[in-house]
Amino acid sequence: MDDQKPDPGPSPSQLRKQAEQRLAATAAPESPQSDANLLHELQVHQIELEMQNEALRQVQVELEESRDRYVDLYEFAPVGYLTLTCEGLIDAVNLTGAALLGMERKGLLRRRFDSYVIPDDRERWRRLFIAVMGGEARQHVHLTLQRGDGVRFQSRLDCLRMDRGGAAPVLRMAITDISEQARMQSALRESEAKYRLLADNAIDWIFWMGEDGLYRYVSPACQGMSGHAPEEFLADPGLLPRLIHPDDRARYQAHIESGVADACELEFRILPGDGEQRWISHHCHPMFDASGRPLGRHGRNRDITARKAAEEDLRRESEKNQMLLRNASDGIHILDVDGNLVEASDSFCAMLGYQREEMIGMNLAQWDVDFSEIEREKVFKRQFERPIRSQFERRHRRKDGTVFDVEVSGFPLELDGRPVVFNSSRDISARKADEEEIRKLAQAVEQSPDGILITNLAAEIEYVNEAFERATGYSRAEVIGRNPRFLHSSKTPPEHFTQLWDALTQGRTWKGEFHNRSKEGGEFIDFAIVSPIRQADGRISHYLSVQEDISEKKRNAEELDQHRHHLEELVVIRTGELERAKETAEIANRAKSTFLANMSHEIRTPMNGILGMAHLMRRGGVTPEQAERLDKIAASGKHLLGIINDILDLSKIEAGKLVLEQTDFALAGLLHDIMAVIGDAVTAKGLHLRVRISGLPATLRGDPTRLSQALVNYLGNALKFTEQGSITLSGQVLEETAAGYLLRFEVSDTGIGMSAEQQARLFAAFEQVDSSTTRKYGGTGLGLTITRRIAQMMGGEVGVDSTTGEGSRFWMTARLGKGKAAAIEAAPPLENVEALLRRRHAGKHILLAEDEPINQEVTQSLLEEVGLKIDLAGDGAQALRMARENDYAAILMDMQMPEMDGLEATRAIRALPGREALPIVAMTANAFAEDREKCMAAGMNDFIGKPVEPDLLFAVLLKWLDRP
Repeated sequence: MDDQKPDPGPSPSQLRKQAEQRLAATAAPESPQSDANLLHELQVHQIELEMQNEALRQVQVELEESRDRYVDLYEFAPVGYLTLTCEGLIDAVNLTGAALLGMERKGLLRRRFDSYVIPDDRERWRRLFIAVMGGEARQHVHLTLQRGDGVRFQSRLDCLRMDRGGAAPVLRMAITDISEQARMQSALRESEAKYRLLADNAIDWIFWMGEDGLYRYVSPACQGMSGHAPEEFLADPGLLPRLIHPDDRARYQAHIESGVADACELEFRILPGDGEQRWISHHCHPMFDASGRPLGRHGRNRDITARKAAEEDLRRESEKNQMLLRNASDGIHILDVDGNLVEASDSFCAMLGYQREEMIGMNLAQWDVDFSEIEREKVFKRQFERPIRSQFERRHRRKDGTVFDVEVSGFPLELDGRPVVFNSSRDISARKADEEEIRKLAQAVEQSPDGILITNLAAEIEYVNEAFERATGYSRAEVIGRNPRFLHSSKTPPEHFTQLWDALTQGRTWKGEFHNRSKEGGEFIDFAIVSPIRQADGRISHYLSVQEDISEKKRNAEELDQHRHHLEELVVIRTGELERAKETAEIANRAKSTFLANMSHEIRTPMNGILGMAHLMRRGGVTPEQAERLDKIAASGKHLLGIINDILDLSKIEAGKLVLEQTDFALAGLLHDIMAVIGDAVTAKGLHLRVRISGLPATLRGDPTRLSQALVNYLGNALKFTEQGSITLSGQVLEETAAGYLLRFEVSDTGIGMSAEQQARLFAAFEQVDSSTTRKYGGTGLGLTITRRIAQMMGGEVGVDSTTGEGSRFWMTARLGKGKAAAIEAAPPLENVEALLRRRHAGKHILLAEDEPINQEVTQSLLEEVGLKIDLAGDGAQALRMARENDYAAILMDMQMPEMDGLEATRAIRALPGREALPIVAMTANAFAEDREKCMAAGMNDFIGKPVEPDLLFAVLLKWLDRP
């Protein structure tokens, strides 16, 4: 649709002349002069009305287009729109136009339009086409057109030439089916008597006022608009001015007294007396007899109340659309065909870090990283040729230069007559990061040496890993959708299946053996751990089975049993078999320990990158919204790390690999660290935290890390189930000996409490107080289990006393030795360590031995920000060579690296002349105690586990760089 204003049509004087010409063409019977004048005026007015109908319909079309500015109504317009080339070929047509011509749109394109004009009208069409294309103003003509199926209809064609810059001009044409109108006009010409009938039944209020100011005629429609009958206006010429709104009377009076020769329009309000004001469109013009003597005025009053309401609705709708656009949560933006920004929501401007005034008029290439001229031609402009909604991912650049991922949804439309693309952008950076993290975790599962099987609640297989395929001989495609029972041989006891489903339906984990059969027919025995998988809302959605082939172990056990009765004769054989069985068990234990260490390393390594990148982004300066999202990333990462630590700790405990540390520590420092972990969360929830440790020894000997872990688990559990009131941590000495103490710690809360049945199963692995599918409280159910195992390893026990609705008291006992105060080394304060490190050691040369690129980037960025000079080594061999060739102030050494690991590299560096006292700090995702011991045994000075806390890293470096 073009941007030109619509043709206003004939002027009132032209309408008058055209109407009189049409009337003159109709033979009128003789009648008295006064009746003839009245009849003449009514006939002229009726013709004017019909001639004005078309203009009114055009106004209505334009009003609808204005109201739906952001919706492309071109296809569904009530008028057929065509665009013709200068050769008269159809270049474009809307659906209505195609329907009027009785053809599919694609069949009309590039066809001559005059083929649809009947032969008798083609010459008139040719003259009109030549005139309009020759530069004349908008023209219209009435022609008879013939549809594709042969049916003819009367039409009005409105034509206008459109220039398109350097391109050839085109002719824009609107086709209106006026068949019904033509039939009505023919019927009107049948009798002059019908004019009066039409006037009396017209919806408009038609009137004729004489020179003396008295009404000669008023149509009945006046009563519906004003509440007064025609006779009242005939008897009282001042009635109408009295009905007009006081604010509009002066304009009306000036209009009446103006004596203009042409018809003109006046809008005013009347107050009919029914309590509702009405808007009136008033048209009138003077009348003259054949001699030019004035006869007064004739005209009409039209009720435009509905139109005025529609205009007001349109105004409010426009304001509402602007408000919705500006305040949309997604990044809404509108582009023209060249990619220039026409309009944008506030959220889109904020997403890119610009003010709205800065962005309007910017080109897409200024913020779209991958946009190019080639893409503009091949992709962007193609959207205008194929008007469909499209969705794709892009990379956008903020004002500060940072790049982030977005998902864009766009579709072409027309806005104010010009083609544009309406786009909606959504920042998906967090989702991308989550997808990458999920991918890494999926790889860890896929590469697990144990067979892993996941089913839905109907026990239909949805996933198996490669280890499962190797063990069973079945491919993934062969088992997806099947029930795992196809693997079972007849040797699995039926009660195993009963116990399995009893446990799973209660939300518990089941452990047991399955006698299975491979695809080749071979039998093997799996030791399976089957657990329910819970969603964030606590709902169980799937079942997970981790399966270990223990056939060899079983065979060894059976053979040992068979030879038990021949002990004396087979003692040598049995001893050998026992040795082999022991070796197999040790290998299995070592494999499990290696697997746990590898899992810890593989998970902590990307976690270090995730948390480190979030920390770096925060330090680089972000918006409040970005800061909130980075906080969520960090919180989610730490929460995931906590879950992983719990799972690994429990696995280590069950494998007998958890070794307690024996070191001297200050109880007050331990409690201070615990408060630092839990205190903010307690305060945020509006609870009171009380600590009562009077009478406890100041120093102890044992494992402070595991004791702190047990107490934090208790406090976290109390925090989770307490909505108001307080949490109390207390301790007392139950027994003192020369070697040490038996201590009892208690955590009491005013939370929801528990029933006796809940208390009975509370300390079991994966058990929770609320295990229903609608449970309110989250968690893995491992914390209390780990606390119980830690207490047992410390020579103590755990317990709980609780009443539903009255709170709970969790307790644990532990045997700890007597510590030596002098042996406790005060930890350097973490406050301001960054500033101290920068002030004291800026410019010092540090070697970072790290093979993972993201962790290299994170650590290097952190250390360079405090002024340190960093060299990178991608493996141990490179680190050894660089340590031989350079004098470094300190070395940060990863454990697992290609070519040469960190332990071997450290031992080799220590053997170099002058490197005996060089500070070497382990910084590794191998975070077990035995890993720390290996690092120290290899000659390292300190140990930092991944994910790395920046302040801890700075504190450890400050500690060793401060030493002479």
